[in-house]
Amino acid sequence: MSEPTTSALDVLDDSRILGFRKIFVKDPPLMEILTAISCLHRTGKGITHSQCMGLFGPSGSGKTRLVQYYKHGYLKTQPISTYELDGIEVTTFPILIVECPAHATIKGLAETLLTALGDPKPWRGSQQEMTQRVLYGLRLRRVSLIVLDEFQHLSNQVRSNYAAYETADWLKSLLNANICPILLVGTEAAASVLRVNEQLQRRSFAVHRFQPYSITNRTDFQIFKAMLEGLEKAMNLPLPSGLADENLASRIHAATEGLIGRITGLLDRALLLAIERKENCITRQTLHDVYSRIFNVTDSGLNPFSAGDQPEPSSHQGDISTRAIRARGNNNHAALRIKDLLG
Repeated sequence: MSEPTTSALDVLDDSRILGFRKIFVKDPPLMEILTAISCLHRTGKGITHSQCMGLFGPSGSGKTRLVQYYKHGYLKTQPISTYELDGIEVTTFPILIVECPAHATIKGLAETLLTALGDPKPWRGSQQEMTQRVLYGLRLRRVSLIVLDEFQHLSNQVRSNYAAYETADWLKSLLNANICPILLVGTEAAASVLRVNEQLQRRSFAVHRFQPYSITNRTDFQIFKAMLEGLEKAMNLPLPSGLADENLASRIHAATEGLIGRITGLLDRALLLAIERKENCITRQTLHDVYSRIFNVTDSGLNPFSAGDQPEPSSHQGDISTRAIRARGNNNHAALRIKDLLG
């Protein structure tokens, strides 16, 4: 049998990378958040006003990936469609995901929404005029859920409780129009907008936070290792990498603080580097070099994959909440099965 050609190897390598990137970790707390998003989407439009929900977590924890996963699943059952209005074909946007611009003001966010809705001159008009066009655009596009991603960009501009109140009040005006619910996604800093406005708090469906895997709770750490085992299989490399081995799993936890988005990001780059080096598996050296590239670490003592004893948990790591531990633990052995964790 002849050896595979270079182009055939390239195709195989590409399929490994693309296949790995399609994997979604079905961690029980994440599935609970997905259920909450679905509930907001289905019931968040009320009789007099719509509701909002907060989804907060550290940067790189996987919030945006979770939202995209929800949108992809929703559009399979409720696809984008078109309808005719006054002789013009209008495309619907069932779920509108907008990234709040850096250094955003309320008017800047309104412009971003208008751009996403296809307004021909999104920058035009006063804040009040732009808000009215946002509401018109949401109805025109038949939006059933707004997702404001990177919402901390708006809260970062808060210089006083009054400014935070204004931001929250603007969101309340969108909810009062009762067109659709709003999902606020961002880091913990974004929560300040909800805290300062009692009326917006009353319109808040719930607040959910991304929780890291715990290294000190044994049940949780076993699920963490099962997830690593599944991700390793998804890489489809010729030889085993042993990512779920106790020592290496502890190092991966120290490098990522147990956050799913950071774990998959680290392993994605490790897979790319292994393919680049024509390695048959992910080694600790591979992970060491990837970590050094990401964080520009030159001191081996700062790299959790350096030779030596098992690293201590990061000072930023703490046990996940009791609620999150219970959500994982309730699945007992079923939760530990790879097929239940990856999809």
